[in-house]
Amino acid sequence: EHAERVVAASRLDVAAQEWALLAVLRDTWVAWSAAREQHALAASFAGEADALAGIAERLHQAGELSVIAARAIRIAALRAGQRSSELDATAQAQELALRALLGLAPDAPVTLRPTLTLPADLRARVDLPSPATDDPALRAQLARHQSAEARLRLEIRKQYPDLNLGISVEDDRGERSLGPSLGFTIPLWNGNVRGIANADAERSAIAADLEAAWAAAVHDRAQAQVVLADRTARLDALDRTLVPLVDAQLADAKRLAGLGDIDTALLLDVLDTAWRCKSELIALRAGQAQAENRLIALALPGWLVADEQKPDSQKTGPTVEGAQGAEEKTP
Repeated sequence: EHAERVVAASRLDVAAQEWALLAVLRDTWVAWSAAREQHALAASFAGEADALAGIAERLHQAGELSVIAARAIRIAALRAGQRSSELDATAQAQELALRALLGLAPDAPVTLRPTLTLPADLRARVDLPSPATDDPALRAQLARHQSAEARLRLEIRKQYPDLNLGISVEDDRGERSLGPSLGFTIPLWNGNVRGIANADAERSAIAADLEAAWAAAVHDRAQAQVVLADRTARLDALDRTLVPLVDAQLADAKRLAGLGDIDTALLLDVLDTAWRCKSELIALRAGQAQAENRLIALALPGWLVADEQKPDSQKTGPTVEGAQGAEEKTP
């Protein structure tokens, strides 16, 4: 029984590590996708700023715009271009980190597709009423405690001698022959005190770690739910109210600029506000996906739970050995 518990704890440890690695991969994928989206947004704004700078330069040549105003718009366009280049480098660096996680060479001919939304089957797990006891770290710690319990029972059993009663005779050379025999395999009087004490101390230490893991599981889940609720609410408010107003303001500013009516201060403010709002929108979408991923990571899926850790009524699904390849889906 002790050996079986040790094996079960090791399997669950491996399962928890695999699930944690998949969570890191999803987080990295979302971060890279956000960097790609930010770069695309910056490139778009840089193009628009260049177009506005061209209009401002023509108005300046016609004497309808001061050199200071035209220069201010040109500076804004150049800064937008620099920001686009910086975000492009950031996205490339994060793609290399993602390829390293996937075990791909930097120049491997593989096209990675950015997304700020987790797969539907994973997102469905966010709304499931998963208790804190599903936490991978807690389950692994519980398996270690069960192993320690089994070891303590084993050490207690060792205090009693294994009596050998049969028909055999052993001479001074260690050779057995036919005849009656009676013996035991360990000293009768030591009671295996040392082994029992060590096993009991180990069990107590693991029990303390188990209590700490339980508290951490409860708080981790509560914090992840708070973060997800915050990201969802802010994203909804930004997407429904602020972004449409900013889009309308930017469209009107570009229309007036095309007609030769440029208010430099207002135009620069509109461009900056539009960039900040759109950039924040991308960051909130990435934050929402990562908050969902955090909740998903706090509960092991059934196909990664070792069969020995399930109740008898549930021992029908694949064990850890059979789980490899069970979910080969896009992270």
